Amino acid sequence: MPFSAPLFGPPVPGDQFTPWRQALTPEGLAFHYYDLGEAYYKASRFGHAIQAYDQYLTLKPSDVQVLNKRGVAKAAKKDYVGAIADYSMAIAINPQFYNAYLNRGNLWVYLGDFAQKVGLPEIAQRDYQLALNDYGQAVRINPMNSAAYENRAELYSDLGLHNLALQDKGRVIQLQKMKTPTSLGLPVCPPRVALVLANDDYVGYDNDLQGGPLRDAERVASLLRRQGFYVMTCYNQNGPAMKAQVRQFTNKLRENPGAVSLVYYSGHGGSINGNNYLIPTEFTGSLPPDFEQSAVSVDYLLKELKNAGSYFNMIFLDACRTPLMNGPLFRSGKTALKQWETEPGPGLANTWIEYASRPKMPAIQKGNEGLYTKYLVEFMGRPDLNLKEVSMYTSYALESDPTAQREGQHARTQTDLSHTESIAQAFSFARHCANPLPHVRLSTTL
Repeated sequence: MPFSAPLFGPPVPGDQFTPWRQALTPEGLAFHYYDLGEAYYKASRFGHAIQAYDQYLTLKPSDVQVLNKRGVAKAAKKDYVGAIADYSMAIAINPQFYNAYLNRGNLWVYLGDFAQKVGLPEIAQRDYQLALNDYGQAVRINPMNSAAYENRAELYSDLGLHNLALQDKGRVIQLQKMKTPTSLGLPVCPPRVALVLANDDYVGYDNDLQGGPLRDAERVASLLRRQGFYVMTCYNQNGPAMKAQVRQFTNKLRENPGAVSLVYYSGHGGSINGNNYLIPTEFTGSLPPDFEQSAVSVDYLLKELKNAGSYFNMIFLDACRTPLMNGPLFRSGKTALKQWETEPGPGLANTWIEYASRPKMPAIQKGNEGLYTKYLVEFMGRPDLNLKEVSMYTSYALESDPTAQREGQHARTQTDLSHTESIAQAFSFARHCANPLPHVRLSTTL
């Protein structure tokens, strides 16, 4: 449903209170601006939310919850100085306020990443340390909340502090086990539709993956079929054929509105300007002018899924994220360009993306098996684990693997937890739903 603005918006500069506003008590006026700010905030109209929160805070300047929310809104508007100031003000008023420490820590990480991107490593290290300080305070205040542990673990991994990252991930797993499940599953059981992609028959012997990705893909496809997914497969195809299969997949989702969708890919991968690509079989290592238009990227997947009408999307990518460059080989997976990789957009509020590696880093195939897929299949098959737990257990196992440690491979999740966490904690791959909906409508055009 489209958002309808409240009847009375926040005052603009020079606006005078209308008689109805003058008639309100200060308490009533504060509630009016609070409700107004919340409505704009939920609609992601952050500029208007900030104006409403400004008015509210002139009447109730010590409300740390609203200071924190205004900080989030300012960060969304790229007013990072203002956001830090709001978080810091909330902490000064209430030094035990967990959310402000967590949000300020997240913003320090973002600013540190930006400093790294523009070639200011000393400032980046300072910002990362400030983030660690804030995460540490959040953990001290509420050691039973997993959010600070999760975010600190990701930062530890990025900084090469793998033992500390494993400690935090282990703590998150302990906290997950201690929680009493609030739900045994989704309120209804939507149709499940999956697309499994794999490429390994590349040009040149040195680029060939010797059948490993296809074996991984078949293991995933077989598991998903047993778990009630309608599975479409696409193996060893060029870029246009892969895109055509993605379009058939999203058409299948449109035929089944409200479905849970899953995309899995195993094979060579790489990045250009921060966007991650699923490398088609015709790729030889050189970058033809039309490569970005013909190959499947994460951005392309997200754009196709955006209007597919699905309830929830999952994307699992067992592929390298190292920068692509011109050259005869691309199998080694070693970073060769000094560029900073950013996470891809445009993100979807109902999408959970799992990468087998961090930006700029390789995904390792050990023998004929992808390390990430090895652990993903193991935990995806357990009926006692929800999606979030599968993600955490897979990440922990991968980071504990000696080969992954030696090569610096760490799984990475990209999602908006404010929208997806409740679903991730309710959805189980192996557990059947209590209220199944009709099966996926089959098509003769697959």
